[in-house]
Amino acid sequence: VSADGDIPSPLLRRRQTVPRKLLLLIDVSGSMKLYTSDYLKLAHAAVQGADRAEIFTFGTRLTRITTA
Repeated sequence: VSADGDIPSPLLRRRQTVPRKLLLLIDVSGSMKLYTSDYLKLAHAAVQGADRAEIFTFGTRLTRITTA
């Protein structure tokens, strides 16, 4: 109404960059035994290089392996 019947253009805003949390889920079941060690090494390196990283393993149950 205040634009004399014209459709107002949307306001464009810059998106704020938000650091994302890194979450790794590592399968440690028997079928992945060959790869488990390498994945755990990768997880360790990821935790050392990231401020916000959480690592979980799963086989028959989910286990958090990073500290709270």
